[in-house]
Amino acid sequence: GSLNEMHRRSIRFRLTVWYAAVLTAGLALFGGLLWLSLRHQLMAAIDQDLEGRASRLESYFRNESAESPVDLRDELEEFCQALPPTSYVILRGAHGFTFAYPQNAPAATAPLRMLQRQFTLNGETFDLDVGAPITEVLYVLQELRFLLWSLIPVVIAIACLGGVWLSRRALKPVQDVTAAALMISIENLSDRVPVPATGDEIARLAEVLNSMLGRLESAVKTLSQFVANASHELRTPLAVIRTTAELALRRGRSPESYRESLEDVVAETQRMTQLVEDLLILARSDAEIVEMPRLPVD
Repeated sequence: GSLNEMHRRSIRFRLTVWYAAVLTAGLALFGGLLWLSLRHQLMAAIDQDLEGRASRLESYFRNESAESPVDLRDELEEFCQALPPTSYVILRGAHGFTFAYPQNAPAATAPLRMLQRQFTLNGETFDLDVGAPITEVLYVLQELRFLLWSLIPVVIAIACLGGVWLSRRALKPVQDVTAAALMISIENLSDRVPVPATGDEIARLAEVLNSMLGRLESAVKTLSQFVANASHELRTPLAVIRTTAELALRRGRSPESYRESLEDVVAETQRMTQLVEDLLILARSDAEIVEMPRLPVD
């Protein structure tokens, strides 16, 4: 049902539908790639910043590791205060050393981007977790997603309107050719459809239609001439047969006279029969359904 209905739609409608479908797919792909690219860039920037924080913290921890654990925590607390606000740091040692900044960091509810690193100092393995909130990044991505979902339908609608106008303009020569072709009948086969001066496929189609109309006009003229010639050739034997019969019936005649008249009628009938057969051969040869004999001649 719907597929057959689609086949019956105009070319302009189908062009618009396909244009809208391709444009929708292209914009969706572009929007998706744009969103993924921006997300990758923002996350990469955060990861790079976290990598720098972790490297500085590790270097600072190595330099201050000679202090007592209490003093070391104070030094780390002071160092972390110099980090960007809302930074999240947890450092755990294999022998029970633990440092967290801020104190309520494990209970933080904001979405975080975490970087985990492990290093060894004086034979002890330390696990370092450095995090930063990504609330602003998520907000930017959400706004971008909203803009894409809002603007893409508007762009598609505007593009479809433009596609309808362009398709109507592009197919106008086809409509002109169609209208001109509808006006041509057997009475005015000498008329031709207009050929647009574009040199494109539509102009080629108009030229082909005009060539076909020329062949049809030639065929109709040939047929008319054939009918005229056949009528002329058949009129003579028919006139002779009618005249001979009328003269024979006008008054009583001897049997020999009647016989002579009948012989004339038979001769003219045979001539007309041969003429009809010749005309049939000509008609069949024009239709290319008869095999003409081919013989060598001197």
